[in-house]
Amino acid sequence: MSTKVINKEIFEEQEKTIDLNRLIMIVMSRWYIPVITTFISISIAFIQLRYTSPLFSAQLTLKFDDDKGSQITDLFKYGRVSGRIENLLKTESEVMKSRSMNFKVLKYLKMNFDVFVKGEVISSRLYPNYYFKCELIQLDSADVGKSITFKFNNEGIITLLDGENKNTGISINLGDTVHIGNSTILITPNLKYIDQIDNQPILVIINNLQNKANQYASKLSVDVEKNTNILSLSFTADVPQLARDYLNALAKVYIQETISNKAQAAEQTIRYIDTQLVELSQKVKYAQNDLAGFKSQIRGGVPNEVSKINFTQLVSLEAQKGIMIMRSKQLENLEKNIKLAKNKTVELIVFDVEDAKDLSELFNLMNELILERISISSKQKSNSPIMLENERKISEVKAGLLRAIISIRQNMDDKLIQINRQIKLLENELKGLPDKEQALFNLERTFKINEKIYGYLQEKRLENLISMSSLTSNAAVIDEAVLNPNPIFPKPSKTYGVAIFLGLVTSILIILLDRILYNKITDKETIELMSRTPIIGVIKKIHKLTDDPEYNVYVLNKPKSIFAESIRGIRTNMNFVLKGEKNKFICITSSVSGEGKTFCTINLAASLTLLGHKVLVVGCDLRRPRIHLSFKNLSNEIGLTTYLIQKNSLEEVIKATEHENLYVLPAGPVPPNPAELLQSNQFQVFMDKIRTEFDYVFFDTAPVGLVSDSFPLMASADINLYILRAQYSKRDFAIIPDRLTGEISIKNMFSVLNSFDANSIAYSSIYKTDYGGYYGGGGYYYYGGYYYGKGSYGYSGSSYYSSYYSGYYSDDEINPKSKIGKLIQNLLKKVKLKK
Repeated sequence: MSTKVINKEIFEEQEKTIDLNRLIMIVMSRWYIPVITTFISISIAFIQLRYTSPLFSAQLTLKFDDDKGSQITDLFKYGRVSGRIENLLKTESEVMKSRSMNFKVLKYLKMNFDVFVKGEVISSRLYPNYYFKCELIQLDSADVGKSITFKFNNEGIITLLDGENKNTGISINLGDTVHIGNSTILITPNLKYIDQIDNQPILVIINNLQNKANQYASKLSVDVEKNTNILSLSFTADVPQLARDYLNALAKVYIQETISNKAQAAEQTIRYIDTQLVELSQKVKYAQNDLAGFKSQIRGGVPNEVSKINFTQLVSLEAQKGIMIMRSKQLENLEKNIKLAKNKTVELIVFDVEDAKDLSELFNLMNELILERISISSKQKSNSPIMLENERKISEVKAGLLRAIISIRQNMDDKLIQINRQIKLLENELKGLPDKEQALFNLERTFKINEKIYGYLQEKRLENLISMSSLTSNAAVIDEAVLNPNPIFPKPSKTYGVAIFLGLVTSILIILLDRILYNKITDKETIELMSRTPIIGVIKKIHKLTDDPEYNVYVLNKPKSIFAESIRGIRTNMNFVLKGEKNKFICITSSVSGEGKTFCTINLAASLTLLGHKVLVVGCDLRRPRIHLSFKNLSNEIGLTTYLIQKNSLEEVIKATEHENLYVLPAGPVPPNPAELLQSNQFQVFMDKIRTEFDYVFFDTAPVGLVSDSFPLMASADINLYILRAQYSKRDFAIIPDRLTGEISIKNMFSVLNSFDANSIAYSSIYKTDYGGYYGGGGYYYYGGYYYGKGSYGYSGSSYYSSYYSGYYSDDEINPKSKIGKLIQNLLKKVKLKK
């Protein structure tokens, strides 16, 4: 009889169908894995929270005022009218995060030391340090980063400790200095609070403020609020007070720095004016002395009114000329500084505000571009497009500044030419005066000119002083940093949430990995997904097997068991395949020993005797005979091998068992040539004889996964049953029946899943298959396999095993593998007793 070929497309379609109910049951069957992994994750999270130093954050906001640059300069630099304030905010944010700025903040806060209270696992920062004061008396640069550990006693005496917090025996009285290497520090306790840290190890570390500045700069975040002129600053520290104090100190230092930078130009102008004033004061003094001496000599000779008017005009022109020359020289110096400016900004220093009126905007633009160049030079190469564009803009702005300065100086030169002409005319008119009057005019002229220039410089100095006193920063604090006692890290709720999530994910990965690595057949779906050989039935696992031979014929000893019902289902399916005909050979084999081949053979044969059939079980596993062990008072001294060598007759080797209509032919002693005996002519004669004497003959053959002894016998059998044991046979074994059918042309090959445990769902297949049990279209597999599993093929999931039939089978109790199972089983027993 040929088997029905299963359509490949149907097979592939069914392979992709997932049974969600089965999947949920599989995960629930391994409930202890997510419980364990989640518990471990939560424990790790608890330890992390317990021994992780929390981090605190503080926020501060600064508002910047735009200098309202002209639209021309904005378009030149940004390509649009707006953009000046954006660039300003970006530039200033980089300034705040710079190492130099943070170094100044640390000096402002006097953070020369870090102080910690040492714990058993972690040390906590002591800030603000109300308990004692550390003062640096002498610092050796080689001692930067070194530390000292000590503790106070009740009297305030300092006791030095070693690296393991053990007493070194050195004590220091109040007011004494402590040495760290070659450096000296003075520790002054505050007796008002000292009892709060009494006998706790204190660690004091000398800070390297340059390195510390880099660390603190990395903890500072500066963000530009979108579409505003506001900077939002945040700082993270392990103490909330430190985060607050550092931000407030940063804002103060930054504002002071901006004011100081603005005052530099005025200070340089004042210093230059002071230098000129010193020289002019000497000239004025000498001119005054000379004038007084000359007047005392001439005693008379007062100039006329016309001469006085000319003299006054001449002095005024000479003073204008001197001031104009000073202004021109200052612009000349400024021109040189602009040409040399590259990586440093230039201060706009002029004597007169009028001189800077046409320069200030371009000057500010040049300095901004230079600052921008400094900022991007650390991120861009010198030949990058951004750097080249910046250089181009700086060159254009410099050229514009130089042209403007040349224009201003040219105007000054034109004015000087006019002034020199007027001076020449007045000098010619005064040449007609007497010699004494001319000499007097010259002395007074020198005195008056220096006096006027001196007064002009004094006036400009006063203007600059007033300008310095009124300087303000373009940044103002909107909201100061305040104390925030809530840590930003770690967050207990978030940490535990992540721990639970990771625990569940880990459990799923463990379950998946375990299933991937698990290489055993678990259920009929596993076989159906790998093999095209039809499954003729599923045999229920027996949990109470013993060494008693009676249990080997379990179908007769426990006829009301679920196991017996599963055997009867296979028996029915076999009858469908054999079409109810008798005198049939049934060959039973497996891949390896231990899969229950002999056990299944005996019980299938015994089930047919219940229908009144005469059945013979032949032990054809000549290499490892075991069938005689399943019956009482049955020996293996004679059997198939002794018959085949014609030592015994057929009547002598066939033994009747204690069960009616069930006969056994043991394998007999192990021969040296089992394969040859099974292919001998004598074996063919044997098969011809027993076919007519018995309704059904079962051949218990050797495992085909080990030897090929059984192939000729299987080829001549009416039906071949391939035994696969759940939780024992490897997955690859399910392919062997297909190979036997295809390569050796074994016909009527069927698989049997033995020892299936409905409670072992952990490794069950998650796929649903519908075609495997409908061999031949008769639906007989449905009877043989549907009722013996879980879910779609399990006892509790089928209509057959309903509450109406509860208690019908003798072994239908719940397998109590857990406390919950035991409670349910006890509850069912109590219900039965009450009934």
